[in-house]
Amino acid sequence: MSLKEFEYLIHDGLLPAYQESFQRMYSAIYRQDVDDLQELHQSTKLNQKKKLRTEDRHLQTLVELYIEKLSGQPLDSKKVDIIKTYLLKCDSWYYYEWSLFNNSIFIFDVATIDALFDQTFNNLETYESHNALGNESVLFVANLLSLLIQQQQIELANKYLKSLNLIKVPETAVFETILIKFYNKLLLGINSHKSPKQDVLNLISIFLKLNLKPLYASHQKLLDFVLQTYSFDK
Repeated sequence: MSLKEFEYLIHDGLLPAYQESFQRMYSAIYRQDVDDLQELHQSTKLNQKKKLRTEDRHLQTLVELYIEKLSGQPLDSKKVDIIKTYLLKCDSWYYYEWSLFNNSIFIFDVATIDALFDQTFNNLETYESHNALGNESVLFVANLLSLLIQQQQIELANKYLKSLNLIKVPETAVFETILIKFYNKLLLGINSHKSPKQDVLNLISIFLKLNLKPLYASHQKLLDFVLQTYSFDK
């Protein structure tokens, strides 16, 4: 029995609807669609009141934090504490805790992320060694690298890039392969002081060809930040 099937059974078949809400949240974040997040917030708030499940409360809180983040508002410290308290008080992290951490990584300071990385990453590798969870360790490290680059923590970013390059992905994992190459080219440009613009644009243009415009836009935004922040040789 796979972990996902097990999770489905212990939640009495309710997990797919919860995952559907998570997927909607991902999509809205990529599109930076605050209106859609506001609509999702209403449904998650209703579910949380009806069912009083921990995961519904976490999802509601995440949606609220993303609305604040995308709207340029300060993050509500009480909402941040709901996520932080749960994760930091867990004796052991399983797939749910990892997923929650990955989706709320922006609320943690770099020192805390660095301290939690080995525990989190090793747990995730254990899940992926037993189940086909879609190379989500790549997504985790990519999220972390994006955060570190934006915070100009390049030494730490170089450290985690080594972990990214150690992850084995099948040839059919197109998205994960693009992510790995994207961050390698971006950090190579930053470290060598040579503009990575053309190499990166050639790479992420694949998203446009696949009509994945929100993915293209999010990676283009990070590239623009790098080009504006770092000095490159002509």
